Formats: sequence, C-alpha cells, structure tokens
Amino acid sequence: MLKFGVGAGRTEVHQLGNANFEDLSVEGGVANYVLDFGGDLTRTAEVRLAITKGSIEVRIPTALAVEVTSENLRGKPRVDRGFVKQGSRWVSKPVIDGKPPVLRIRSSMVLGQLSLIAI
Repeated sequence: MLKFGVGAGRTEVHQLGNANFEDLSVEGGVANYVLDFGGDLTRTAEVRLAITKGSIEVRIPTALAVEVTSENLRGKPRVDRGFVKQGSRWVSKPVIDGKPPVLRIRSSMVLGQLSLIAI
C-alpha cells in the first residue's frame, strides 16, 4: 500500500506503474498533484483520490486498461480524448476494446479539479 498526503503544496510522482502497489491513497487539503502511472504495472490496483481544494492531474499510458469514477461536489473532470464516458465512469481505450480494468481510480473532491490525460 502507498499513501501520499499533502496539506498544501505541489507534489509530482512519476512512474507509479513501477511501484508494485495494490492500493494507493492520495489525500490533501489545498494540494496540487501530478500522478504519472507510466512504468510497468504488473498487478491489478486500486487508487483513491481525496482532496478538498486543489487539483489532481492523472497521466495514464494509452495501453493501460483504466476505469475512473469521480464524485466532485462542484465541477466535472477534465478529460482528454484518451478516455470515453460509459455511464458514471470514464474508461480508457483498452477497456472499450474489451480488456478488464487493471487500474481502478476513485476520485472524491470538494472544490478540486481532476484531469485525466492519456500519455
């Protein structure tokens, strides 16, 4: 399990696919995160994102099967063309093509902004 917590400030974490985690928890108050899931993800993983006010930019390799759900009190996630909305979730192209998600991200934000970027 990995856990990041920042009260205020900016944190960038790169190559999380190499971290070999099953559970990742990211929390913050007035925090700005960049989470890059590049690398070689070798197991199914769950990610929980929870910030009060700030932003989280999530960078996902285009070949990774990902499912993202977001519960924002205000606003919608910013999502690039690498993701498609299916019901209440956003999925990457490999999921659309029939692969089961290997990375599940659950986002809960109050006044924050979630951005999903395919890399």
